[in-house]
Amino acid sequence: MPAPSILLDTNIVVSAQLSPLGLPYRVYVLALERRLRLYVSAPILAEYESVLLRPKFNFPSVKVAESLALIRQNSTLIAPAMTLAVSPAPIFLLQEIAGIIPARGNPLGSSVHAN
Repeated sequence: MPAPSILLDTNIVVSAQLSPLGLPYRVYVLALERRLRLYVSAPILAEYESVLLRPKFNFPSVKVAESLALIRQNSTLIAPAMTLAVSPAPIFLLQEIAGIIPARGNPLGSSVHAN
C-alpha cells in the first residue's frame, strides 16, 4: 500500500520547528522519512520560508534553509493547475493544489472544486 499523501500546513511546519514533542513534529518527521508522501508547491514553499523567518520565531536563517532543503528533497513539487484570485490566504493555496494530489490523499478530506 502506498504511503498516504499529505500537504503540510505552515502551522505544522512551524510547530515542528518549535518543539520535537508534539504531533506536528511527528508528522513532519514521517514526511521527511517518506513514510508520508509530501506534496508542496512553489507558493507553499515561499510561505513556509517567509513565516519561518519572522522575527518572532527567532529561528536562525541557516536552520530555516536546512529545513526547507529537507522538505524539498523529500517532497514532490507540484504546480497548481490554476490560481484562485480570491485571497492569498493559506486555505486558498491548499485548495489550489488539492486537485493535483491523488484523491486518496486529499488534505482537505473531500474533493475541492473550483471554476
